[in-house]
Amino acid sequence: MTQRPMSTHFDKVINIALLCSVAFLIYGQVKRPSGREAARKVIPIADTLWKAMTRELPVVGGSSRALKVVVFTDVQCPFCAEFQATLRELAKRSNGGVVEYLIHLPLPQHPMAKEGATAIECAKASGNASDVYDALLLRQSTLRKDSLLSQLQQSGIPIHAGFERCFRDGVPTVLERHAEFARALGVSATPTVVIDGQMWQAPPSLQELLRLAARK
Repeated sequence: MTQRPMSTHFDKVINIALLCSVAFLIYGQVKRPSGREAARKVIPIADTLWKAMTRELPVVGGSSRALKVVVFTDVQCPFCAEFQATLRELAKRSNGGVVEYLIHLPLPQHPMAKEGATAIECAKASGNASDVYDALLLRQSTLRKDSLLSQLQQSGIPIHAGFERCFRDGVPTVLERHAEFARALGVSATPTVVIDGQMWQAPPSLQELLRLAARK
């Protein structure tokens, strides 16, 4: 009878053990959620607060059955620009099945955030707040207080006397109301997203938004 050499048998056992360890590590990496996915929790908010926020004039309208999305935003926040591009794609793919509300949360490190928020609110009277928001996001790194209105004009936004007067006077009541919404929800970062009364602790992806829109 020929016996299998002990060294060869031992080597095979070691190789199998190593393969199992590698497979376990790979499986763990695949199955373990990323930091962003792990943080993407959804928290229901008070119905009274949701109704109060959605009484604001939307910047993007839709049908009564459309997905309602409230965004706490800052026009100089780069992540807000990214999420706005996601919402634009959602509106395109869902055939306009989204209503977007902006709640302004000007962050102290962004010197033009308050002026940008004022411009958006002043544009609501003429129905082009969405265009103003998009234009500000595109120019967010070059916005200047002394030339903001001319920058908007260069982006194709009509500036009429009523808009100029509103921008000059400011919209302190609106901004304070929005600050109260943020305080009530403990929001201190942008973009923070609330969809149909559910606050997301991290902005949803396009795929998640499409799934939500399909359920409406």
